[in-house]
Amino acid sequence: PEQAAGERAVDARSDQYALGAMTYEMLTGEPPHSGATATVIIARLMTEAPRSMRSARPALSDATDTTVLRALAKSPGDRFTTCGDFSRALTESTTSATRAAAPAPTAVLQQRRSPRIAMIVAAAVTIAALLFVWRRANTGPSTNIATVASVAVLPFTDLSPGRANDYLGDGIAETVTSALGRVPGLQVAARTSAFSFRAQNVDVREIGTKLGVATVLTGSVQRAGDKLRITAQLVKTSDGVSEWSDTFDRSAADIFAVQDEVTRAVIAALKGKVLAANTSGSVTATSDPQAYDLYLQGRFFQTKRTTGDVIRAIGLFKQAIARDSTFAQAWAGLADAYIVQAFYSNVSAVPTLTASREAVDRALAIAPALVEAQVTRAYLFWALDWNWPAADKAFQQVLALGPNYSIAHK
Repeated sequence: PEQAAGERAVDARSDQYALGAMTYEMLTGEPPHSGATATVIIARLMTEAPRSMRSARPALSDATDTTVLRALAKSPGDRFTTCGDFSRALTESTTSATRAAAPAPTAVLQQRRSPRIAMIVAAAVTIAALLFVWRRANTGPSTNIATVASVAVLPFTDLSPGRANDYLGDGIAETVTSALGRVPGLQVAARTSAFSFRAQNVDVREIGTKLGVATVLTGSVQRAGDKLRITAQLVKTSDGVSEWSDTFDRSAADIFAVQDEVTRAVIAALKGKVLAANTSGSVTATSDPQAYDLYLQGRFFQTKRTTGDVIRAIGLFKQAIARDSTFAQAWAGLADAYIVQAFYSNVSAVPTLTASREAVDRALAIAPALVEAQVTRAYLFWALDWNWPAADKAFQQVLALGPNYSIAHK
């Protein structure tokens, strides 16, 4: 699931998931998730839990079922710590079940199944060992050594009364991430990877190790009426020492200027003021603060991927467009929301994806170089047209335009 979500910072727990999927199919005769197309399978993998293996193989023990399903947990943190732990738990579950079974002479079928399961366990142990050896052989000593010019932007914490501005903190972090990603020579962690540390009390050095970055940008946002306070801090992951920090007190209408200021200050702190000129100027494409606020809210609810939240996101994007019909990012957001709706809600996919194409065409007509819209167009070549060569060509063009745009690498 983490690879399907575009995460770059993966470890042996992803191999464990693959091993769990293989074990599941070896024991049941079918994979944990199935579907008519790869898109459907990925959507189910991201949202649905595999059914109990005992529904296909009642003879399996509850312990074996629980062990394999744990290896298939959506979150890596919910799986076993290592493939070895998974292997040992699987071996113990089948051994215990075999010992508990009464060795009745007439139970021929059970006697046949036990050796078969034991063979599967032995195969799983062997595979786990091979995975471990392969990873050790193919992982150089520099895997987790971050380059100097690398950064992860964590979601800005909402300190507003009632925490009603989470979307604003997310939006600022995402916009700064996108702007930093356009700086040549600067490595920026993917949004999904950085946002996985939301509201977690994790030491910055651990974040640096997991994401492979030398610095982390943290911050907060506080809004009271038309007053806005944004704090930002750049911290070295090697020792947790702050390299730069600042506080920006502005009116809510100055949100665009503040994001530019934060971006340029971070670049100056990372690589010297000479690179500040490499930013593309304003990080937004509308002069209407309210339209931009609606856009940020749309992106916030779109990422939740529930039916109600996606419908709300579509409405927010449409409101932003109603205020500024030339706001290309809002059109791109609307296109993305339709794609999410097509695959995560009970709607007819083709008309919804067609609406997505209409929205992305509007975005590209306004801003032909907008990477967000370029990626969506490439995706639609695949999801709507099933035109693989066109999709591949379009994705390659996006990567040439924005090589650091993580979504294009998915």
